[in-house]
Amino acid sequence: MTDIDNPNWAPLEAVIPADERSDWMWMHRTTADDGTVIEKYKHRQTRGYLNLSADGRAWLFRRPADGCDPWCREKHEHRPDSPPTAEVVSMKTAREWAWI
Repeated sequence: MTDIDNPNWAPLEAVIPADERSDWMWMHRTTADDGTVIEKYKHRQTRGYLNLSADGRAWLFRRPADGCDPWCREKHEHRPDSPPTAEVVSMKTAREWAWI
């Protein structure tokens, strides 16, 4: 489920300094399989996403095309039409994926 009408800046404000917040756009929110609401923010310059929940966790959304490594070292096939998966990652990893 997604919501694109009511921005929630609180999760971003908790992790990004005030003088850097203008570099971000709130895109929408989505709900993880476990019911966690995740706010999705996009950096204006890098175009990378930072996905944050109100409890301070960072999330990464990956499609099978992103590959498994380093998350999976198993040899198996992925369906290219599989939906993206959401997983909790460290803030450092989330920032790296957002290119910030």
